[in-house]
Amino acid sequence: MGVADPSDLKPFLAVGAGQSPFSRPDKTNAHEAAVYLGCTESAITQFVNLTILPTNGDHKWKLNRADVEEFRRRYMLSNEIAIRCGCLAHQVKPMLAQMGVHPQHRAINIMMLIWNRKQVERALGMGGAE
Repeated sequence: MGVADPSDLKPFLAVGAGQSPFSRPDKTNAHEAAVYLGCTESAITQFVNLTILPTNGDHKWKLNRADVEEFRRRYMLSNEIAIRCGCLAHQVKPMLAQMGVHPQHRAINIMMLIWNRKQVERALGMGGAE
């Protein structure tokens, strides 16, 4: 999976090392969540639609910061795995399948795979334990 449009990289580049994308301590919006998770706002919409990222009940673009942080603790996206492994995103699925690790969720509209972070880290020898 390559980058078709360079603007797709904006969420990955928006926050420098050590900076927080969150403007409020308790709530966040889709843009800030996307920056924090290293994905796009479209991906955030898909995570909400898949019910793996809950909203705070007010509106689908209002998220609890704690829920976004929990999502990051529980899940890993293919692009993060690719960066950590030094491979291309489309190589992640076959590589992990050989190790017996399969995606937990699939965001069809954006062709994104969502992985269990502990399983991936354990398989790749990154110290994750289940």
